[in-house]
Amino acid sequence: MDKVAAEGPVQVPSGGTACVTAEQVGAAAAGAVERSGPHAAWPIGGENLSYREIYGMFADALGVTPDFVPADTSAAHAAAEAQRRRLADAGIETGYDPLDVALWQEQDLFLDPGPAMTALGYPPDDIARAIRDTVDATRKHGGQGPASLTKPT
Repeated sequence: MDKVAAEGPVQVPSGGTACVTAEQVGAAAAGAVERSGPHAAWPIGGENLSYREIYGMFADALGVTPDFVPADTSAAHAAAEAQRRRLADAGIETGYDPLDVALWQEQDLFLDPGPAMTALGYPPDDIARAIRDTVDATRKHGGQGPASLTKPT
């Protein structure tokens, strides 16, 4: 949210990802317990969206009209490498490689939500509404919450 609300151009990665709401995750978890056998695994999703679409939904929820520009991939890779070094120097293991994350954001990491929706019995949902709810909750809690809007001083 901070990135979308910031002054100046907003760099947007070229890829996209499968999006799911908290309601869908809850319904899928319940469906897995009720309908699925032991050791079954389902990739769950609701809607495949580009990062441009996701950032646009946050901008709408925030009431801002940022200037979206394509992300500078070499700068993103350099920042990821710097983060990798800072984490290593601090002895912090994150479970992910920052450069992998930067590379993933340049790809369309989509999935077909249909098979999991059918098997687990969870319905489509409104991603834009979920983002609006997240923005509202974050504002209500002084910038703290599922995302940050403004850092308290």
